[in-house]
Amino acid sequence: MFIPGLFLGKPVSPDLFVGRLDLIEDIENLVTYGHNIDLIGPHQTGKTALCYYLQKKWNDEEIIHSIIVDLQHLPSPRFSLAVSEITEEELSPIPIKNNTGHIGADNKAVNLLINYLKEIKLPIAIYLDEMDSAYSTADLYSEWQANLRYFMRASINIEDFKVSFIKVLRMPEYKYSLKYFPHISAAGGNILNMSQLTNGESINFIKDRLPGISNRDIEFVSKFAGNYPFMLETMIFYMGSFLIENKEVNYKDILFRSYTQFEHFFEDLYNYVLQMDNSIRSFIGSVFATAFIDVTKINSSYTPKIKGKFALDDLIFLQLEKMGIVIGDRNNPTIFSPLFSWWLTGKSLEVLKENEQVSEGMKTFLGVQNLKDLLSLIKNSLSITGGIAALI
Repeated sequence: MFIPGLFLGKPVSPDLFVGRLDLIEDIENLVTYGHNIDLIGPHQTGKTALCYYLQKKWNDEEIIHSIIVDLQHLPSPRFSLAVSEITEEELSPIPIKNNTGHIGADNKAVNLLINYLKEIKLPIAIYLDEMDSAYSTADLYSEWQANLRYFMRASINIEDFKVSFIKVLRMPEYKYSLKYFPHISAAGGNILNMSQLTNGESINFIKDRLPGISNRDIEFVSKFAGNYPFMLETMIFYMGSFLIENKEVNYKDILFRSYTQFEHFFEDLYNYVLQMDNSIRSFIGSVFATAFIDVTKINSSYTPKIKGKFALDDLIFLQLEKMGIVIGDRNNPTIFSPLFSWWLTGKSLEVLKENEQVSEGMKTFLGVQNLKDLLSLIKNSLSITGGIAALI
């Protein structure tokens, strides 16, 4: 079965990229003035597709010269090999000795890159895609930090030389700094989170790929996929298998198939929330508690014994909303998809037994006295509500 415009997890072509207008504007403004950017988001949320879209847009408009380096497809994610990829000049990486975690700057590679870029008479954006691979060890992290710092120092007095490194990451750079060198600050950039589609953009996304789809089916896909393109594409694919062959839509079948495809994506989203949280107790406790409340609403006959009214702290709600994890308002928050609420509630059973901070946070949010009672509440909510099929 072929449905035009579906890429199912692969980067979408620039001609079909939609939305993220505010994020695009923020990136353009920062690049125009030569500021570095950390573009952060979980796997399969459109970071690479955005890079290729912006490259085409800027090159067509001749306002910014953009270069994309996929670090994961280099022989090794070393700075000198990235420079070789850009300049087409052969370089050899500085040898790593004894895994000391202290590799200095490669002056030859930095100067070669500067001399190459000086010939370009436009602001320059260098996308470092899959930057997490370049930060996979203390040695590699140290090397990139040293070279980016030296690049900034060596080029600071060059007239009209505006170069922005856009590091595409799954977690903030300072997390790597804390992991490897807790007493040394990272040479990070402006942090921008990969935003998702708006409600209107999601609806148009569905209609463009399944022309003639009913409002009921649009509502079904929107409810369970939220505004994440990968989830929308997956559900559109399974929905299309019924609509194209003029069969009656089996919503339960679509849910089960989609959930199977989403599990790895949900794990990435969960880890994204973990990494974006400065205090695990605040974010993850809030997310688990919100998911639990969502799940208990499936069966109206089941009312868990919770003390007080559940609401999120204003700051936590705004941050989770910006990340695309919760919707609604702080007094009535909900996870963006019932499928993710279900997955999170199951995940909480595993995490709460091992993480006292998260456990204490969730007990506080729900007004539960001890871990045993908390786990009992969660297990009851999962068993009484009757499984994923009850989400319809």
